[in-house]
Amino acid sequence: MLSLTAACSSASGTPRGQGMTTPAPTVQKDSDEPPGLGDVWTKQDVVEMYERDKGLRLKLPVTLPEGYEFTGFVPPDVRPTKKGEKIIARKAWFRLNHETAMVCVELTRADAGICPETNIDVSSTEKGQLLQVSVEVPVSNDTLDWGDVRYSADPADWTWLP
Repeated sequence: MLSLTAACSSASGTPRGQGMTTPAPTVQKDSDEPPGLGDVWTKQDVVEMYERDKGLRLKLPVTLPEGYEFTGFVPPDVRPTKKGEKIIARKAWFRLNHETAMVCVELTRADAGICPETNIDVSSTEKGQLLQVSVEVPVSNDTLDWGDVRYSADPADWTWLP
């Protein structure tokens, strides 16, 4: 269950990892690669990405908060293992006007501190996964809806993705 105590109560959340740096949109795409930031994504693209990159899936809102648009997934954070690499965190970006929201999930046992601390008090930990939602600061839009939506890791549940 998500905890939402007060939207915008701490407008300057301290980043634990990379922070809220908006990545540059992808310009060119390899045909074997999923779409990049700013490209059009479909549920099938996400399914193919998850099939190719086994492991951690990202919980995203079933219905997007009003006005937000999906920008895309950021490449996953990986950690080397004896058998190759393991995905330890995934992130997605959403935009409302000129403000960006990031939904981030990471494995708590990896203790990597990749997801920045939420600055809108939307956070949950379930089955060894931390889910946090952060917004670029200063927070100029109402972010309360990010705590009120239902989250799912199944792309079939995401009503906003074709």
